[in-house]
Amino acid sequence: MRSTCSSLSRRFLPLLVLQLLSVGAAGAQVIVPNLIYTSVVPCRIIDTRGSVVGKLQPNVVQTFNIVGNNTGTYFTNQGGPSGGCSVPGFAVVQGEAPIRRSAAVATVPGGASQGPPQVQAVVINLVVVNPAGNGFLNAWPTDHSEPATSLIVFYSGITLANQVVVAVRQDTQGADISVLSAGSNSRTDLVGDIVGYFSSGSVIPGNSPNVSQGNLFLGPGAGNISFTGNSNLGLGQGALSQIQGGTYNTALGTNALANSLNSVGNVAIGFDAGVNLRANDSDDILIGNQGVSGDNNVIRIGCAAGASCPSPNTAAFISGISGATTASGIPVYVNSNDQLGTLTSSLRFKQDVEDMGTATAGLMQLRPVTFRYKPEYDDGSGLLEYGLIAEEVAKVYPGLVQLDRDGKPLAVRSQFVDAMMLNEVQRQHRTIAAQQERIDQQQAQIDDLLREVRALSLQRRPDVGTSR
Repeated sequence: MRSTCSSLSRRFLPLLVLQLLSVGAAGAQVIVPNLIYTSVVPCRIIDTRGSVVGKLQPNVVQTFNIVGNNTGTYFTNQGGPSGGCSVPGFAVVQGEAPIRRSAAVATVPGGASQGPPQVQAVVINLVVVNPAGNGFLNAWPTDHSEPATSLIVFYSGITLANQVVVAVRQDTQGADISVLSAGSNSRTDLVGDIVGYFSSGSVIPGNSPNVSQGNLFLGPGAGNISFTGNSNLGLGQGALSQIQGGTYNTALGTNALANSLNSVGNVAIGFDAGVNLRANDSDDILIGNQGVSGDNNVIRIGCAAGASCPSPNTAAFISGISGATTASGIPVYVNSNDQLGTLTSSLRFKQDVEDMGTATAGLMQLRPVTFRYKPEYDDGSGLLEYGLIAEEVAKVYPGLVQLDRDGKPLAVRSQFVDAMMLNEVQRQHRTIAAQQERIDQQQAQIDDLLREVRALSLQRRPDVGTSR
């Protein structure tokens, strides 16, 4: 029977915790939906047998410490271990306003300024040990009034246990839960074993106060036990597993941003996304791409051939581009490393500027052709195309040919041909102008010669009109 109850309680833990959080005085416990459950190695946090606090006395409320990692007598006086049971306490902040709190800033036991609570409820196995008489046991968060409920109904001399979800106080750390043994002769020992806790974020327990806030890590090995960053999201096995002081990072997928340490503002989505980013590499967006160490402010989408990924991407489709007119725009180009960009024409970006001169004379050696793409590369339209053959162009102008990753001719940089053609047109214009000038000079000479010939011809002719 006890096993069945325990199974049912585990099945409905999220519902139970929300119900427990809603009980009590308004303004104390703040209801936080969609809590995350984190299991811990079972740990005895309360054992009044032989402890300083002693047995529960009839109808007397006793408080117990549950969260935090404080040493000394903080937990040992109630029969728990020094350092607690790996249930994170309130965050420690420096000059930062607390969140999700209704009480003023308090002090974490041991000294430092207290920030927001990190745990809303714990899963605890409560055991009433050898009670002196009949009664019932109740437990609730100390910042609430006692609810009209009971967790264990016990009888004289019978040891009984029940695994329950109990909310912990949210206004300050310490005396986290209140316990009452009700009954005229209900004096009894109490044992409490922690097996897990609920939190609104993924809190990382450690041996020193954790100052991080607003983080969420889900998955085996996600997050780092000693990190101090804030506002990070890591979902997936090993996501952000090495993070130390990074902030505002989003990692979705197995090993996403696994090696980022103090990075800021990275977004990585997919298996191994951003796994190559190191140290302080920041403000990168990586979708299905491992990234490159040293990247900053870089966007990489998809896995290229030659990269260590399950299968390289071979085509890209982006809606909203075809047919969308951008009259003031400029063309976008891609290099063999899949980098997109535009060409700049301003002199401030250029050096070694010289006139082309005769460098474009080889254009006349290029062979313009018509062609159709092979079926395996065509989109099915079968259009007649006009262009050049990269292999032929490479023999005349190697710099006009873009190579693929294997070093083979792939495409012609036709954007350069326009300027080269302009140079050739200007050269021909100058030649034509020079030829026209020469023709004009020659025509003038011819006209002069014709006049001289006419003059000579008139001199040699007999006088017109002489009588015979």
